[in-house]
Amino acid sequence: MAKTIVIPVEGATLTLNGYAFQDLADGDVIALTFPNDKTAHTIGTNGTATIKDRLNGDVGEMTVNVMKYGNDDTFLSPFAEDGVSNGVLTGTLQRNYIKDGNDFVESYNLSAGAVMKKPDNTINTQDGEELMAYSIRFAFVKRVI
Repeated sequence: MAKTIVIPVEGATLTLNGYAFQDLADGDVIALTFPNDKTAHTIGTNGTATIKDRLNGDVGEMTVNVMKYGNDDTFLSPFAEDGVSNGVLTGTLQRNYIKDGNDFVESYNLSAGAVMKKPDNTINTQDGEELMAYSIRFAFVKRVI
């Protein structure tokens, strides 16, 4: 089963290809899902086992909601419309946290990414804001703390 990490946009910074996102929906989250197992196990005879790293074990899928017609939507739209002809997406997702009274940064290094499909369009019925939900798959996602 895929594991999903949910990161609130407050206190988080998403940067892709040098572009820092600025139109993330207030009170929203960025979802980072890891669909593949990190290792593969083969059970042998006489109680033996072989454990190997999977080549696709670092694949991560990120869903980010941005304000429709905003700068973030303008940045991501060509990657959704024209695919990898615009290049691949590489960057970081960082989150500030406090531990034992000290400030720290949790970071996810994202590389070899591409928009998986055209974005979904949603409307917030409370304030009428329209959002575009982009799904981006990265070949390699590494957590650094």
